[in-house]
Amino acid sequence: MWSNMDKSAFTAGMFTLLGVFLGFILNWLAGVGKLKIYITEWWDDFQFFDNKNKRWSAASRKDQVGYYVWNTKIDFYNSSNSTKIMRDMKIVFMQGKKITHIQSLKEVDLSMSDELTGFFDVYRISELHEISILNIPPKTLKQYHFANVLCKNRLNDFLQTTKIILVYKNGWNRQKKKLLSEKVYSSHFADLDKELNAVIEELDNVRGITHEHL
Repeated sequence: MWSNMDKSAFTAGMFTLLGVFLGFILNWLAGVGKLKIYITEWWDDFQFFDNKNKRWSAASRKDQVGYYVWNTKIDFYNSSNSTKIMRDMKIVFMQGKKITHIQSLKEVDLSMSDELTGFFDVYRISELHEISILNIPPKTLKQYHFANVLCKNRLNDFLQTTKIILVYKNGWNRQKKKLLSEKVYSSHFADLDKELNAVIEELDNVRGITHEHL
């Protein structure tokens, strides 16, 4: 038979275990929900500094390139009741499953872009601080604008890229990925030539039709 003291100790122990269990359940429920990532804008290009017009412009040839520049706007929505953490954030350039380059993220604002062309000042981006950790509060949508540059001495490696992804670790130390861009960058300048030739051909056709009517 249990004594009253044994029963009291057992009851106290059960309440303690129940409290621990309920605390675990409440913490788990608070964390239920996902960190949703929306790529609202992605832009990248090969640029050179146009000395004549004193501004950054798009390069039409590989030997003209001074820098490769990318920038993106990303919305982060935390649907849970607890803060979601993103650690070791980085941009990874890949050729298939092979990593060709890794870059940090730098937070920028629209005031850094040229009002006329929209191109970003490469030198100002280079001076910005890196962002590797974000804390997204519960039930909150936050937008960030990131950018970075790649010097032309890494251009040959970069042109092997077929996919660009955002990589980070969550609060459980699990690696997560989000696709930013997927295209064959090695054909970038060849594609520009095709587009230019197509425009020239269309203009020639228009001139030919106009000449016939005259």
